[in-house]
Amino acid sequence: MTDSPRALTTRHEVAAEVRAAAARHRYTQEQIGALLKLKQSAVSRRYNGHVPFDVDELEALAEAWDVPVTDFFPRPTRHPDGGLNKTASSPFRRRVSDLLLVAA
Repeated sequence: MTDSPRALTTRHEVAAEVRAAAARHRYTQEQIGALLKLKQSAVSRRYNGHVPFDVDELEALAEAWDVPVTDFFPRPTRHPDGGLNKTASSPFRRRVSDLLLVAA
């Protein structure tokens, strides 16, 4: 199965947000691996966007760092005509309601 360019972009954006949060909380890949019950090499593949973080992993990280899970997702910006532009980077975040609208 081939990933679409958008899926790869989102996967990499989520990975970047997780890396940034890990740095803020001074977590190493080994510590994240211990938390998620993964080897460091599996964390590295997720950090690089080769393998996506799954929802359970993101929820575990959010709980450990006391942040909303939505912090790991970039917030889309609105074009003046009402359409979506390319996503904005940190610190702008998607709210759950935005995720539901985008998914619909």
